[in-house]
Amino acid sequence: MAAAKASGFGVYLMASTVLGELTSTIGITLPFAVYMGMSQVIALVIGPVGRLAP
Repeated sequence: MAAAKASGFGVYLMASTVLGELTSTIGITLPFAVYMGMSQVIALVIGPVGRLAP
């Protein structure tokens, strides 16, 4: 968790890259909303809500 917070934008970049490569390998294209949703979930997990988790 600390590494994700310390990386700043890097965690979002890595997640988008991995998801893009996985879907490319499968041969599908995801809409932009999927990437936005993923970014919002990451922000929620490493943001204030994530601090509440043990």
